[in-house]
Amino acid sequence: MKTIYKKLAALSQEPAELKEAQEAIKEWFDLLNEMGTSLDAFKGLGQLYL
Repeated sequence: MKTIYKKLAALSQEPAELKEAQEAIKEWFDLLNEMGTSLDAFKGLGQLYL
């Protein structure tokens, strides 16, 4: 899990549209889904960063 956080942190200043950023978000999304996190919870996490 630390790896995905480091990857996201490294991409945090890049545009959201960047291919690498989208791939990292998908990886994080997939990990959260494996842990049983709902789409609404993921949406809420995203709103924290707006």
